[in-house]
Amino acid sequence: MTMAIRKHCSRIYKQIKYCLRQPSFSWIDFFRLCQRNRYWLWHPQRWLKTVGITGTNGKTTVAHFLSQILRISGHTVGQLGTHNHYIGDLCLPSELTTPNSVTIHHLLSSMISENASHLVMETSSHGLAQDRLRDLTFSVAIFTNLSQDHLDYHENMEDYLSAKIRLFHLVRNDGLILVNTDDVRSETVLRHAHRKLNRKVRTFGLSSLADLKAIGIKSTLSGTSFEAVTPNQSFAVEIQLPGRHNVSNALAALGAAQFLGLSNNMIQKGLKQTVVAGRFESVGNEAKPVIVDFAHSPKALECLLETARQFVQNRLICVASCNGDRDRSKRPLMGQIATSLSDHAILTSGSPRSERAEQILADMQMGLALNRSYQVIPDRRLAIEIALDIATDQDLVVVAGRGCDAFIENGPNKIPFDDRDVVRSCLIR
Repeated sequence: MTMAIRKHCSRIYKQIKYCLRQPSFSWIDFFRLCQRNRYWLWHPQRWLKTVGITGTNGKTTVAHFLSQILRISGHTVGQLGTHNHYIGDLCLPSELTTPNSVTIHHLLSSMISENASHLVMETSSHGLAQDRLRDLTFSVAIFTNLSQDHLDYHENMEDYLSAKIRLFHLVRNDGLILVNTDDVRSETVLRHAHRKLNRKVRTFGLSSLADLKAIGIKSTLSGTSFEAVTPNQSFAVEIQLPGRHNVSNALAALGAAQFLGLSNNMIQKGLKQTVVAGRFESVGNEAKPVIVDFAHSPKALECLLETARQFVQNRLICVASCNGDRDRSKRPLMGQIATSLSDHAILTSGSPRSERAEQILADMQMGLALNRSYQVIPDRRLAIEIALDIATDQDLVVVAGRGCDAFIENGPNKIPFDDRDVVRSCLIR
């Protein structure tokens, strides 16, 4: 009882601290806020079956797959993620993949007010390392993969992995941990899950050793079909995304959905109907096909270009970028991947933030082979325009790095800029 009182007082204290940081915030405002977010004080997450997804790549896609399966099954879903947060049908822009703990509880309170039954959330390494998920517990934790990113924040890859697997420690005693067995660090992750935690563990992936696997994979530019093989049953699956990595993402969502008691029929329908903005999104036309994708890490860009290569009849043209104030060590890798896996690359600016775009682009060009076909165009709009201008019949243009991001951050300014809108406007000129 004493512990319960302490936790309740702690939540009230955090609520008051949050309010006191707001300008011109009175005690009347505080009590009105408490009334509007009344569930916040009573730990709203306990009313929600919660799934957490962590990993370098694939979090957003897995979250959308699983949320759509839940909606198809008749549930009201809350979703926290990289680009947007969802409270039922309400979409809110997100500033952080994993918000601070006070903001999380406000959002969860609103979800409960809208009768949400499930929460699907992306959990970033920053959020886990900074303990933003305190007081939360998870029915399912999903580990998608780990590759280089965020080494501006984490000391090394081991530190990065350690932050990711903190999520496992928040899984309920009767919960499930799902691990991608195809990832090179899966053995380390599984060893940690088995030895240090008494939780149910399942694997998913393309390996024949996985508990949840796929066979008969057939992919086109518009989607993928495969047979999902589970311990109890096999069934056909279709998704609107190409690529073996997206098959893996679908298997992760499938595993979580089965654990939550959803039928295979609903899983099939949900996966088939899922559309993920800015993830291998086709925004071109038949004469000039264009793909826009969020790929902003070396491994993500590699998967993107290798997948796109399967559907190219002539040249693959890639527009690639890196953002400022982020892991500088990955920039040369991004440049090397863009120039080596495409027939022609255009290196351009993403969101420079406080850095100079020219310096970011110089970092991307470090160590590039002289025989690579590429050009450097700092102006992103111009880079996209040139990529489309030089594309001829049967070429495929890939614009990578921002996906469905709606703004470019340049110094203190947030400039409206959506790669998809720029492509569409260029194509109708």
